[in-house]
Amino acid sequence: MSAFSLTDAYVNVNATDFSDFTRTVTLPFEAEELETTTMGSGGWRTRIAGLKDGTLDLELINDFAVSAVDATLWPLFGTVVTVQIQPVAGTVTTTNPRYFGPVLINQVNPLDGTVGDLALRSLSWPLAGLWDRITTT
Repeated sequence: MSAFSLTDAYVNVNATDFSDFTRTVTLPFEAEELETTTMGSGGWRTRIAGLKDGTLDLELINDFAVSAVDATLWPLFGTVVTVQIQPVAGTVTTTNPRYFGPVLINQVNPLDGTVGDLALRSLSWPLAGLWDRITTT
C-alpha cells in the first residue's frame, strides 16, 4: 500500500461500528524494556522485551441518540470488550489489516467541552489482554 490519507478508518467497539463518530484513533503498542546487560556484554547494554501493553485512544463526536455513542458506551463502563480497528473500512487484506483485542472501558467521559465547541468525547482505554493482527477474514 502506498501513502494514503486516513479518511475511512474502521472502529468497532463491542460489535458496534463507531466509524461514523470517530475523529481520531490511535493504537500504540509497547513492550517493557528489560535490561540483560552482563559483564560479558562487551561494555554495551543489552535488552529484551518483557510484558506487552498499550492503549486505545479515541476522539468521538458525541451523540446521545439511541444506539449511538453514549447509549452504547454507558452500559459497557467497567467491563472488558473486544475492539476492532482497520486503516480503511471494508475487506481485510494484506494492505488493510485488522487489529483486534480486548480493552477495559475504564472511562466514558460523557461531557467534555466549552461553550460553542463541537461536542466531543476523548477516551483512552488500556488494552486488557492479547491483541492480534489479521490480513484475511
